[in-house]
Amino acid sequence: MLDEFPWMALIKYRGPSGDQFRCGGSLITQRYILTAAHCVNTLDPVIGVRLGEHDISTVQDCMKTGPKIKCNPPVEDFGIENIVTHPEYNKRKHVNDIALIKLDRNVEFKKHIEPICLPINVNVVQTRPEDHFLIAGWGFTERGSTSNILLKAQVTQLPVSTCSVKYSIELSETRHLCAGDDVIGSDTCSGDSGGPLIQFGPYKDKKRFIQYGVVASGRNACILNQNLPGVYTNVSNFMPWITHHIVR
Repeated sequence: MLDEFPWMALIKYRGPSGDQFRCGGSLITQRYILTAAHCVNTLDPVIGVRLGEHDISTVQDCMKTGPKIKCNPPVEDFGIENIVTHPEYNKRKHVNDIALIKLDRNVEFKKHIEPICLPINVNVVQTRPEDHFLIAGWGFTERGSTSNILLKAQVTQLPVSTCSVKYSIELSETRHLCAGDDVIGSDTCSGDSGGPLIQFGPYKDKKRFIQYGVVASGRNACILNQNLPGVYTNVSNFMPWITHHIVR
């Protein structure tokens, strides 16, 4: 559906075969994109960010509703002023997989380009085991793409120990979230590396979408035949680091 997730961002890379979108992210302010550290620590340079996209294969995104056709305004492409990776990111240990991209100019919010809320008050805005979340994206990992159209899927929060066992890695209850569907195998193959794990819940006396996680499972995100859940960086734990950098 058009405009359903207006904070979704596509990250563009310059590769040997030309420019490509390979990771996702989320718009969190007029100037910053939240994504995964493994998405910006790559051999091919990150060269831009696209906002307001739905179908990459079309020049203009349109949807037929009855006899009428609804079309979005054009997508908007941004350059990059700066990239900030968490200083303690460790790819081998799968920790602190979070980064910020500062755009080259401010974003003008519109119906198809708006920021996602973050869990500012972690004492009030918390998640619980078996909570339901949504993931959305174009199916990108840092190694390639699987869909031109923005996809979504519902996942359930699982104990972090479940992901630790499934991936045979040590994960932290505070730094990570684990979510998926270990019955049918639904996980971040329907989302992006660097994309958001979101939930609709109370936020400042209203109900809004809130981002609780960043897709951190990287190249393993789409191995559905092994029923692997998704590993996410726990955004709540990194709010002091995020706010420190976006106000500078």
